[in-house]
Amino acid sequence: MDLETQKGGLKCAAIVVAGGSGLRMGSNIPKQFLKIAGKPIMWWTLKKLSESGLFDEIVLVLPQGWLSRAEELLDGLALGARVAEGGPRRQISVLNGLTETDDDIDIVLVHDAVRPFVRKKTLSDVMEAAAKYGAATAAMPAKETIGVSNDGEVLSEVPERSRLWHVQTPQAFRRDILLEAHKEGLEAATYATDDCQLVMRRGIRPAIVHGSEENLKITSPMDLMIAEQIAMRRGTEDE
Repeated sequence: MDLETQKGGLKCAAIVVAGGSGLRMGSNIPKQFLKIAGKPIMWWTLKKLSESGLFDEIVLVLPQGWLSRAEELLDGLALGARVAEGGPRRQISVLNGLTETDDDIDIVLVHDAVRPFVRKKTLSDVMEAAAKYGAATAAMPAKETIGVSNDGEVLSEVPERSRLWHVQTPQAFRRDILLEAHKEGLEAATYATDDCQLVMRRGIRPAIVHGSEENLKITSPMDLMIAEQIAMRRGTEDE
């Protein structure tokens, strides 16, 4: 039974993380406000989540100083969103969004605002796995050899490629698990670039759901060019 079928017994929220400055894009505005197909990148992401029918609420986390753009971003969406202010780190931005969700939410999905081509099936599969295992993430098997360097000058290790995965978002968690993981991380001054890192420190092993190569994270000018090509080829509406 998929999540959409059994959703009557679950309350689900999505946190769309758009709190970063996007320095790697080299733009004078945060990358999530740049446009593909005539609309801001994160508008397409919000539209996909809003129209999926999977969520009872959506929380949009925006960078400090950019909250005034929320009305523009939420224009025309089937499901509106609460707005939270981002922090100096992604981890703080997620926590700010998480505390805006209702206490009776069962499953929380966290998704990067700059991944506009996520498929509804990926959203549903990740949330279903989180409901079963407590935590889950979309990921893709590594196609290239990945090296580890301790000093940035020489290779220290080359792990076996078959063991390596490119971790994406969406990621989903039972709300209580994610909230406790964030609280513990904050108290211990332990910082992570990924929510799975936080829950794994509590001994929880997130389930892997196969993502998609088109679930692109737009962080550079080259990514933006690729995104435009994807949008032209199949549109942002593809399930």
